[in-house]
Amino acid sequence: MRSLLLLGLLLSPFVHAQEARLFRQLKDTVGITFNQLAAQCPRDGQTPCSGSLAGWVWATEDQVVDLLEESYPEIRQTQSADPVPSYGGSGQAFFFYASNFFATIKPTQAFYLTYATSEYGAGLTATLDINGVPMVGYASTGSTPVSIDGSLGIGPMGDRASSSPYVGAFLWRDPNIPLPPQPQAINAVDDVGKPLSPSGGISHPNILANDTIGGQPATLNNVNLSLVPTASADIALNLETGAVSIGPGAALGSHSLVYKICEKAFPANCDSATVRVEVRNNLIYAGPDYVRASSKKAATLIANVLSNDTLNGARATLATVSLSQVSSTSSKISLDANGAVKLSGKVDSTNYKLLYRICEKANPSNCAQGTVSIELSGGG
Repeated sequence: MRSLLLLGLLLSPFVHAQEARLFRQLKDTVGITFNQLAAQCPRDGQTPCSGSLAGWVWATEDQVVDLLEESYPEIRQTQSADPVPSYGGSGQAFFFYASNFFATIKPTQAFYLTYATSEYGAGLTATLDINGVPMVGYASTGSTPVSIDGSLGIGPMGDRASSSPYVGAFLWRDPNIPLPPQPQAINAVDDVGKPLSPSGGISHPNILANDTIGGQPATLNNVNLSLVPTASADIALNLETGAVSIGPGAALGSHSLVYKICEKAFPANCDSATVRVEVRNNLIYAGPDYVRASSKKAATLIANVLSNDTLNGARATLATVSLSQVSSTSSKISLDANGAVKLSGKVDSTNYKLLYRICEKANPSNCAQGTVSIELSGGG
C-alpha cells in the first residue's frame, strides 16, 4: 500500500534566461487538474504555491508565451483577437520550433518507431479564457520517412475539473531562492509474519524493515509509528521497537493489525499497512517403533520412544511434550515415565502392540499417537 505525494519528483528544470525563471518539467505534474492547482497556487503569476507545490509559482499565459518565445521568436505576432488571446500555429516549420522546445522541456508523451516518431507536451497555465476554459501551452512534433510536422502555442483546452496523463502544469520559481522542505514519498508495506503456535512469541522483529520514506529505509528516527485500533486481542505491536507479537493461548487462525507511519517533519504525511500472522499448531509427529527381542523375559525393549518423534521439526523431548500410554496388548508390556518400553515378566505370545500419546506441553490439545510393534522370540 502506497501513499503518493500529489506530484512526482523534480526532474531537470529549465531556466528561462530572459526572466531568470526556473521552470519545472511538465512531466512531473501530469494528471493534475486546474481546480487542484488553483487550490494550492495563486493565479497572479507572482505568489508561490502552498502544500506539495510550495515554492513554485503558477505561470500565467503571458509568462508561458515568454517561455515559448525562446523556441519561436515570432510567436507574439500570431496573437488572436480574442479577449484572452491564443498564440502559435502548426506546420512543417513548427517541427523545428517544437524541437527547440523539447531540447529543454521533456515531452509528456513520445514514441519512436522505425517508420514514425512523435513527441507531445502540454501544461496548464493560470489563465482562463472568456468562457472560463483553461489556457494550455503545448508543443508537438511528428515525422515519417517523407514528411515532418509540428505545432507550438497556447490555446483553450479541456475544462477546470478534467485531467490528462499527458498534460502537466507550467510552474516556475526564482533560481536564487531554494525550495522549502517538502513531504517525502512514504510507503508502508504489508507484512506477513512467520507462523506461530498458540504458545505465542515474536512474529516479526520490526515491521518497518520493508517500509520507506523518500526512497530510504523508514526507521523510528524519521517516522512516527502508531497502531490503528483494528487489531485482534491476541496480536500486539511494540511501538518502541516495531516488533509484532502473539500472546500465549492465542486462538488458531489468522490475526491481523493495521499500523500507520507518519513523516516526523510532516506529521500529516502518512501511510498505513496491515500485518497478518497465522497461528497454527506446531507439527507434532510420533514415529512408529518396531522392536524384535530374542527373549520373553523381563527386559527394556526400547530405551526411549521419543527418539524418532518430532515437534515443529525438532526432536521431541520430555521438556517439550508430555508422554502417556494409551493401551498395550499385554499387562506386562508398558511405557514408563522416561519413555522406555519395558517387559516386566515372562510372556507366552510372540507379537504385541503398545500405543502411546505425546502432546505439546505449551499447547496440550496438540497431540499425536504412536505405535510400538513388538516381536518376541525364544523361550523363557
